[in-house]
This record gives sequence, structure tokens and C-alpha cells, in this order.
Amino acid sequence: MTYGILHHILPYMIAVKTTLYIPDELISSAQDYTGILEKTRLVQEGLRALIREKSAERMALLGGSDPKAEGPIRKKISK
Repeated sequence: MTYGILHHILPYMIAVKTTLYIPDELISSAQDYTGILEKTRLVQEGLRALIREKSAERMALLGGSDPKAEGPIRKKISK
């Protein structure tokens, strides 16, 4: 199987192994705050959180940049 075929068939099953230096104190603090003890999952969740944060920052910078944009239609809730 070539990479091209594998890339299209199993795009989410390709894993990369790498070596990281993460201070023990940082891992310990993250484990304490999150309750996640498995280091691999802890790093994955940390990366996901970082992506969410930076994505939100980018979206905020785009706010109001489209002069033709219209606000959402809001329905009044009767009490």
C-alpha cells in the first residue's frame, strides 16, 4: 500500500510518536487540575484546549469585519 492510498483510506489512524520534554511539575499540576492521569491523554487534551483557545481568538479578530453580515433572527419567547 502506498502512502497516498493509506492517506485516503485511514486518515485518522496514522499516529506519530515523538519525544517531548515536559517538566514534571507541569505534568503534575495539569493532572491535579484535570484529574487526567494518563500522560498521553493529558497532552492530547491540552493541545485540543490550545487549539480551541487560539481558534476563538482568531474568530474574535474577525468579528465585525463583514459589512454585509446580518445578525441572527431572534424569536421572542412569550411568558
